[in-house]
Amino acid sequence: IHDSSNLIELEQCVCLLQAAYNHQPLYDYLIFHTENITQEQQLRVNSIVHPANVTWAQDTQPLQDVLAGLPPATLDTLFRRCNQPGASGINTTQELTWRHRCTDGRFNMPLAYNWMAEFRSKWIWRRPELADYKYMLWFDTDSFATMAWREDPIEYMVQNKMALLMGDYGLHSTPVASGVKYRIRNAYNTTICKVSINDTRFTTILDSNITSPCLEFGNVEHVHGFFHITDLDFYRLPVNRLWADEVIGHGGIYQRIWDDQLAVVVPPAVLAPHRMATLDQIGVCPLLLHNLQVMDHHEARAFTTGYRGFKAYWRIHGEEYFPEGYGKCKDYVQIGHRRRRS
Repeated sequence: IHDSSNLIELEQCVCLLQAAYNHQPLYDYLIFHTENITQEQQLRVNSIVHPANVTWAQDTQPLQDVLAGLPPATLDTLFRRCNQPGASGINTTQELTWRHRCTDGRFNMPLAYNWMAEFRSKWIWRRPELADYKYMLWFDTDSFATMAWREDPIEYMVQNKMALLMGDYGLHSTPVASGVKYRIRNAYNTTICKVSINDTRFTTILDSNITSPCLEFGNVEHVHGFFHITDLDFYRLPVNRLWADEVIGHGGIYQRIWDDQLAVVVPPAVLAPHRMATLDQIGVCPLLLHNLQVMDHHEARAFTTGYRGFKAYWRIHGEEYFPEGYGKCKDYVQIGHRRRRS
């Protein structure tokens, strides 16, 4: 999460997740936050998922401290990106805040959002809080369980030695014109020509030729970032750390175009496409509501709820579809419309 303004959303998210799935395995929660969260606020969230263990970790230094350490050229570039038409010019680090929107290609997003994308692309794999863990289930706080999970995605992940299990694939892509395929080649000495997906598997066509036409043709499709499970050891491999360096560089750039959805999908697509899968390919169906759509992976489709947000969906269907969570979570369901991704 970014700060305490996300706590209501977080409480709703973890209560529903705990009731739908984690009340049995009791896996640990690791909550990264950018701004300070008080001990009282942390304890409130901890009590919702008790007896599961919760670790809180601040994911960056204060913005002004980060900006003070940037090279002048990097800082000048950031100032140019963050000077919006019609607004007074930004010329000093003290004028920049996490709420400032900064242009990045076709994107114009707050620095807070861009930092989240950067953190999830590179820095998360290097965090000491995750060093003792083998697998990570990432769950956006604007994703909400709608019923008890009938299958265990972690069990499938472990038994089949998967590198990446994702909610969706191919909804977004990074344009080839961005130079993304050259960055892939720089890390892996080959580049992606095409990633294909059918009912049961992924396959990737690669080309290591330095003059490959693939470098200039075809966008790179993404994992959908709201839900995925990753093999942390796989992403910690030196070659995949090199890829993260290639995508993000040395940090402090806060760019949206080089984001986690691209960064997460490329390593298995290049090295192990047989170890990546979507939920619909394996028949695991947690039925998550995200962006006002319920992802039905048994039917391999996303359908709109027909209601104006999760609160309306919960009010009409919560007790019937999710009795395991209705009594426990009804006091925490406060968020209807999608808020800022955190």
